[in-house]
Amino acid sequence: MTKVIAFGDSIMKGVVMKKSQNQKETKYTVSESNFSNEVERRLGFEVVNYGKFGSTIENGAKVIDRNLDKIQDADYALLEYGGNDCDFHWAEIANNPTSEHNPKTSLKEFVRRYCEVIEKIKSMGTKPLLLSLPPLCAERYFDYFSKDLSGDERNRILNWLGGNKQRISNWHQSYNLELFKIAMNEQIPIIDITTSFLQKVDLFDYICMDGIHPNDKGQKLIGEILCDYFEKN
Repeated sequence: MTKVIAFGDSIMKGVVMKKSQNQKETKYTVSESNFSNEVERRLGFEVVNYGKFGSTIENGAKVIDRNLDKIQDADYALLEYGGNDCDFHWAEIANNPTSEHNPKTSLKEFVRRYCEVIEKIKSMGTKPLLLSLPPLCAERYFDYFSKDLSGDERNRILNWLGGNKQRISNWHQSYNLELFKIAMNEQIPIIDITTSFLQKVDLFDYICMDGIHPNDKGQKLIGEILCDYFEKN
């Protein structure tokens, strides 16, 4: 039986945002449509998913180090990082927008650590596979992370962004583009989920209201893309 071991953040885990029964609250939960279930159901693979909410490549490297024996037993190691690495500490920006602010992981450090992880997996005799990032809905994400901030704080963040919320999405995509460069330089496959999302006329019908997590529909799309990849390779 083909075995896939997966490492990444909440998107890899299959986390979605859903409204409660009274429709007044939202919560995060793992979607039944997550890729692990789809690959196991459609292909009969064994999938071990170590995706973790909020994980960066630094956190992921530690999880990978703790599970080297399991990686060695797998045929594929699927990796998905970047969405949290490129994020900023928005409350700090709201409090002091004139100071210098850095993402959770700089782009240079992101590339360095990712390449280290890939080389470690290769040394285990397991095939590393990269997963690209789904698009980010900047308007929704801005509203989500700033929902508990005052109007003045929101305006300070917006001014720091140059008055353009789309800069959040542009920054996010700069990390996504780097993943394709990493795959090329490391001579490993990257499974492009980004294009399939972008080609949807109703793109943001596939994204949760927080602007960053694919919803059930989006998770199903990721599962279909991964199944298609494994069937062809």
